[in-house]
Amino acid sequence: MCMVNNILLVKNLKKEKHYNQVNFLFKKNFIGKLIKKGNKHYAVSCFKNLKYLIKKKIKKDFNLLLFLVMFYSSLKFHFIKKRFGGSKKEIPIYLNKVRQVKFIIKKMFSYSKSSEKRKSLDFNKLVNLCLLTIKKKGFLISERNKAFIKAKENRILVRSLKK
Repeated sequence: MCMVNNILLVKNLKKEKHYNQVNFLFKKNFIGKLIKKGNKHYAVSCFKNLKYLIKKKIKKDFNLLLFLVMFYSSLKFHFIKKRFGGSKKEIPIYLNKVRQVKFIIKKMFSYSKSSEKRKSLDFNKLVNLCLLTIKKKGFLISERNKAFIKAKENRILVRSLKK
């Protein structure tokens, strides 16, 4: 019975507009971030390589896994430091869907850089980061939690936390 409910949930989720938008934005921004010197073939092959490595680890739909990574690690706001008089204060800025996806991809790439001098993208670290995020662990989840804690401490964005 539980298996049938999961299948129905996945089918209903794929029909939703938000699911399609987030997957399209993720693919577009991920490939755009990988394009170096106009080499789109390299970027698409890297995306396919990532898809293969994730499917090798978990035998589920790749697009659904990417959606879960985006859903679990999405930030609703970002803090910018502004100077007021002699002190600096952090001002929250609400992020729309496009900027949320861009922030997540930027953080994913920064955490999955190799330790070599070139600092190229390490796909094994990227796959492990995605798998940890699906299990609600890892760097992306901790960054999200830190932002919520900071907002609660400052008593800022109380309305957005309730939504």
